[in-house]
Amino acid sequence: MDMKEQDQNETKYYNKKNPIIKETMKVHCEICNVDVKYFKVHEKSNKHQRNINNLLLNPNYFEPKKPHCEYCNINVFNLKIHKKSFKHLKKICTFKGCKDGMNNKMFKQYQYNEIKPIDPKKFIEDMSTEIKSKIESQDWKNLKAALSIQVEFYKELPHEIKKTTGWFNSGEMIRITNDSEIQNILNQMINIIVEKIDNYTCEGSGWIINKLLDFEIKLVEYKPLKASSYIQLPLKYQNPKFRLINIQNKDNECFKWCIARSDCLDENHPHRISKRVKHESLKYNWKGIEFPTELKHISKFENNNNISVNVYGLDEKLEIYPLRITKLKKDKHVDLLLISHDENNHYVLMKELSPFINKTHNGKSFTCSYCLHSFSKKELLDNHEPNCMIHSPVRMELADGPVEFRNYYKQIKHPFVIYADFECTLKKIHTTKPDPTDSYTINLQEHIPNSFCCYTKCDEKDEHSKLEIYEGSDSPKKFADYLISEINRIYKLMKWNEDMIMSEKDKLNYKNAEICFVCEKPFTKENYKVRDHNHLTGEFRGSAHTK
Repeated sequence: MDMKEQDQNETKYYNKKNPIIKETMKVHCEICNVDVKYFKVHEKSNKHQRNINNLLLNPNYFEPKKPHCEYCNINVFNLKIHKKSFKHLKKICTFKGCKDGMNNKMFKQYQYNEIKPIDPKKFIEDMSTEIKSKIESQDWKNLKAALSIQVEFYKELPHEIKKTTGWFNSGEMIRITNDSEIQNILNQMINIIVEKIDNYTCEGSGWIINKLLDFEIKLVEYKPLKASSYIQLPLKYQNPKFRLINIQNKDNECFKWCIARSDCLDENHPHRISKRVKHESLKYNWKGIEFPTELKHISKFENNNNISVNVYGLDEKLEIYPLRITKLKKDKHVDLLLISHDENNHYVLMKELSPFINKTHNGKSFTCSYCLHSFSKKELLDNHEPNCMIHSPVRMELADGPVEFRNYYKQIKHPFVIYADFECTLKKIHTTKPDPTDSYTINLQEHIPNSFCCYTKCDEKDEHSKLEIYEGSDSPKKFADYLISEINRIYKLMKWNEDMIMSEKDKLNYKNAEICFVCEKPFTKENYKVRDHNHLTGEFRGSAHTK
């Protein structure tokens, strides 16, 4: 065996024994900036030859091009990192101040103005570092946040440029439970604000963003609900029909005992913490769950275990409403009722939700966990719940009594109907070319009215129908004048009252009538029977109430 074969065998053995070293035994090409295994093969490649030619033509070809920040007017190595810097934030806006509320404790509103960017989405994204720092700097354990921005719009009209302003917010304040979810919540707020701005149609469409005026970060401290030791149920819900299990615990772990009790409902004295309940509680992972348990910690419990939990509360009228609804209902599901007394709260296990909703219904019903609406069949609930869970949980407010139709006069057909239509000349609009980096709307044509057609139709007597056609540049004004004159003509016709014409059959129908032909309700002494007829034709229509 010669020396060459011996080296090859040693190399093969060495590479098999140390595969990691095998990967690192590569040659680096400075021109292409890559690591290659076979350098001679790489030298002959098209990529390597092309890079050599580019380097000969331009010695600075491989120098990295630094991105440019238009607001700071400098080139930077990393534009994303630069936009998060304090230097960049000082250039794009000015911190106006901070408003406090409730002795500087419960509310803070950070205000910014002199905003340079005109794209709201880009501006708020650049402000994300500032927003995060304001949220993280608070001493509050629990807070809610919202964003607001004031935008100035303009619209090009034939003889002027019209301007208007509007405030756009991120909707209801969103609860922030930990720092890791701040970015996702910010993205959600940005999408809501941008959608509201895009849909802005005050005084018509065609508005273009001119500039951003003000920006606000609103933070509010809130005290979350958490449950602890035993509280007696309100007298109203001590009735067994509500199927509530109120655990009589002396510690702060009522949440744990309710979950464990849901696995052993067949025991006598279910309100007691038995050995079996304690045994069932060991099946669950309680890591990271504090006692007394706050509502926000229930999501962590759901993630640790294959279970879903809904929590309901009682309002001032002791009516049930959703406090916390799970995002995904699992096979193992538990409903809890949170009751309060003074400053103490307590979880109660709900065996069923339907008794709280259907207090007068005797049959079986199926209740939606999200809107608390009941269905007579489970199939109807299964079809309803996937659509309902998309929206925020809310209790449906129903009418106190049966809903009935009362606007009976709207059932009688109008004798006159006016149909109108305009024709317009399309005039091309000449505007400046918009900035492609910003949001904009292009107005292509202006509609200039040149004529109208108006037709008044009378179903009762066609002789009162009328057609009007007008052509001219002043057609909008002429149309308004014609409409006023036509309304006056119809008003005079409606004031006329033809004598009633009744056949022998009509007289017999009136004599035998017991209910009103309009509302279909019986006649009474106070609301007695009268003859109703068409005032334009005199035709008898039927027997009606006097009122």
